[in-house]
Amino acid sequence: MRKWLNLLATVPVVAALMSVGPAKAQTLVYSTQYYSDASHTTMVGFLVWTHCDENDNPAVHLIGRTSPYQVSEPAGYCQNGAMVPL
Repeated sequence: MRKWLNLLATVPVVAALMSVGPAKAQTLVYSTQYYSDASHTTMVGFLVWTHCDENDNPAVHLIGRTSPYQVSEPAGYCQNGAMVPL
C-alpha cells in the first residue's frame, strides 16, 4: 500500500515536467566580415543581424559581397522573437 501511495505522489511531478517540454536550444547568430584576401586588410562585405522572427530565426542582411576570406564571431541569439546580444 505504501508503494502505491508513493507512486501516486510522483504522478503530479511527472505531469508537470512533461507539460513544460524540452528546453529549446538557442541558435547563435554570428557577425561575419568578408575580406578581399587572406591578409584580411581590405573588407569587401559583412553580414548585419537585422531582427529575429516569431520562431526565433535570425535574419541577416549582406552589405557588400561575400568572399572565401572571412572572420566570424558570435554576436548573440534570438529569444522570444527578440535579439539578445552577447
